[in-house]
Amino acid sequence: MKMQDNMQDKLKEYAASLRSFLAEKFADLSAWLKDYFGTMWQIFALPQLAKAKWQQLKAWRIKETPRRKLAFAAVLLLMLVLSFSLQLYGNSLIGKLQTQQAAERWRGTSEQAFAQTTMYLPIGSEWTEGDVRSARQQMDKNLVDAGISAEEGQQLWIDAYASNAGKLKVRGEYGEAETQAITVGGDWFFFHPLQLRSGTYISGDELMKDRIVINELLAWRLFGAIDVAGMEATIGGNTYYVAGVVKMESDKATKMVHNDGPMMFMLYGAADGDENIAVYELVSPEPFTNYAFYFLKSYTEDGGEVINNSRRFNTGRLLMQLMHPAERVISDSGVAFPYWENAARVVEVWAMLLLQWRLILLVLPAATLAYGLWRGFRAARSYCKLKWQEFSLTR
Repeated sequence: MKMQDNMQDKLKEYAASLRSFLAEKFADLSAWLKDYFGTMWQIFALPQLAKAKWQQLKAWRIKETPRRKLAFAAVLLLMLVLSFSLQLYGNSLIGKLQTQQAAERWRGTSEQAFAQTTMYLPIGSEWTEGDVRSARQQMDKNLVDAGISAEEGQQLWIDAYASNAGKLKVRGEYGEAETQAITVGGDWFFFHPLQLRSGTYISGDELMKDRIVINELLAWRLFGAIDVAGMEATIGGNTYYVAGVVKMESDKATKMVHNDGPMMFMLYGAADGDENIAVYELVSPEPFTNYAFYFLKSYTEDGGEVINNSRRFNTGRLLMQLMHPAERVISDSGVAFPYWENAARVVEVWAMLLLQWRLILLVLPAATLAYGLWRGFRAARSYCKLKWQEFSLTR
C-alpha cells in the first residue's frame, strides 16, 4: 500500500514537470511566432508605410510657407558656399607646390601647350648622364617628327635630373656639420625654385663642379651667417665654393615628409660615391595629351614610375583615384621617392578628400536643381498642351 502511494506521488511529480516543460516551450514558440509574423507584417507593410510617408511629405510640401522656403534656400546656399570654399582651399594647397608648376612657368605667354613630366627610377635601374643625352636627342627627333620646331634663339623643352648622394660631412670657417646632399643636373632649380636668401643658383651647364648651394641651417652651422656666397667649404678633402643659400619649402605637406635638417645641393659628378640618376624631370610641348608621359614611359621597361605633374590634380584623375583607392596605395615600382614627390602625394590625398566632401555637399543642390527642371518641364508641357487645345478649338 505504501509502495503504491510512492508511485502515485512520483507520477504526479513527473506530470507536473512535464506540464511545466510543455508550457515553457509553448511560450517560447508563441514568442517566436509573434516575432516572425511581426517581422513579416513589417516587410509586407513597407510599401504602405512608404506611401504614407510620401503622402506626409507631399502634404508638407503643399503647406510650404515663405519661412520654410527661405530656410531651405539658406541651407542650399550654405552647401554651395562650403563646396566652393573647399575648392579654393584645395587650390591653395596645390598652388604651394612649386615643384608641380614648372610647365606654367616655362609656358609664360606662349599659346603652345606644355606639360611637366617626371620619371622616378628604381634602385639598380638608374640612369647615367649618357642616358640623359640619349633621351634629349630622342626628344628633339620626336618633336621634329611631330612638326614642332623652335623659333631662332628659343628652346622648346627644359629638363633636370637628380641623385641622392647620401650624408656628407662639410667643414666651413665657423664649424662643421653632417648634411644630406643631392647632386643635380640640368636646370634643376627651375623645377625647384627654392627661395634664395643670398647668392645664386647652380646649373648643369657650368664647366666647374666646385660650386654648391646650401640651406639656411647649414649656412649657420658652417659660417654663422646667411650671406656667405663665395665662402669656401671642405668636403672629403676637396674645396667647394658656396654659390647661394636657399630657404627650404615651408608648406604643410613638405614639413610632414621632410625634416628641417641641413641640406646641400651639388652638381652631378661633384660628389664621390654612388651618383646614379634616379629622378629625371622634363617640361616639353604637348601636341597631344600625355605626349611626354608616353615618351618617358618607354624608358621604364625595367621598372620605375612616370607622373604627369601637369595633370595629377585634375578633377577627373582625382575622381578616378577616389573610386579606386587600392590602386593609389599599392605600388610595386621599387622606387624610393624624394621628399618633394612625397609632399605632392600627401596633397593628392588631401585633394581627394576635399573632392569627396565637395561632392557630398553638392548632392542636395544638384537634386534640387534636377527637381526644379523636372517641374519646369512638366509645367511647360502642360502649358503647351493647353495652348494647342485652345488653338484647335479656334480653328
